[in-house]
Amino acid sequence: MNRLRPIFVTLTIVCTISVVLVLLFNQSATNTVHAQAPTQLAPLVTDQTPMALSNQFGAPQQSVINQNGEYAFLGTSASAMFVRRSGMGIQRIFQMNDEVPGFPGSLADISQSIRINNSGVVVFHIDFSKADGKFQGAILKFDGTSLTPVVTGADTAPGSGGALYERNISLSGFNDAGDVAFTAPLTTNQQALFIIPGGGSAVRVAGVGDAAPGTAGTFNSFTPVSLNNVGEVLFRANIVGGAGGSGLFVGTTAGVRKVAATGDALPGGGTFGAAGVAFLNNASQVGFLAGAIFINTAASGTTRVVVGGEPVPAPTGGSVGGGNLVAFGDGGDLIFTAAISGSPVSNS
Repeated sequence: MNRLRPIFVTLTIVCTISVVLVLLFNQSATNTVHAQAPTQLAPLVTDQTPMALSNQFGAPQQSVINQNGEYAFLGTSASAMFVRRSGMGIQRIFQMNDEVPGFPGSLADISQSIRINNSGVVVFHIDFSKADGKFQGAILKFDGTSLTPVVTGADTAPGSGGALYERNISLSGFNDAGDVAFTAPLTTNQQALFIIPGGGSAVRVAGVGDAAPGTAGTFNSFTPVSLNNVGEVLFRANIVGGAGGSGLFVGTTAGVRKVAATGDALPGGGTFGAAGVAFLNNASQVGFLAGAIFINTAASGTTRVVVGGEPVPAPTGGSVGGGNLVAFGDGGDLIFTAAISGSPVSNS
């Protein structure tokens, strides 16, 4: 009986060393007189020295797969990016110590945050050192043939008074339209959220200090959650001023709308404190957990879907206790887990 066995491999990356030289000293003594031979240089290792390197990948550090079975992964120690097209072999995209396009003499360092869309385009974040030794960040895109920068830390951020994105760019999302969402700290130390529409230029969606719509406060920090296929990004934000606290918001290149924020009245009673798990689907709906489970749309506002104490359908019976949101489909269907009380069959 044949069995498929997983292959676990390790990728070893070795920096090129031109020549390492060792100083050899000879010293002899005759009575009280010491004589030193001339300094000799002997090659210890060069860039042509054979080395026994592994040809194995190791367990992927990060991996993503699209609806067409195309699989992209980040090798051990965040050292290289690979893609395996459906039914084809593995292709190396980019590797530590490669030169970053647009930065002659640069050396790539670690890679992270890999994404692949259903067109098979891969984007990922890298850290790299420029020729002058200064470290920088970038988001790169591989379309199957060429590797190009989407954005780099040396670029000027729109709507930010000439500030640069700087090193700590963070990839937040990538969709089937080719839109890229990311955050950056900026040279002004004022974190902001940006969207680059597929084939377009970056747009500043929101930044620290901006008015948080639907509240009397301003944004203090951002945590992007997801980017959908119509170019909307769901994000959490801490708020200062007004009722303070935090909130859920949806941003686009056209602006930001509030989903819910601290102090808002919730359908069925009570007020919003902080959201647990939240999802944004491709129908522009937000499903989120805040004591109960809710769905929010721009047109209809927030609707309560499930609350503790509701009956569980037969044959399980009992009533719903505390739960956790697991998934949210484009048709508005929700999957959640929950404790169950009063059932003769199960307690969860």
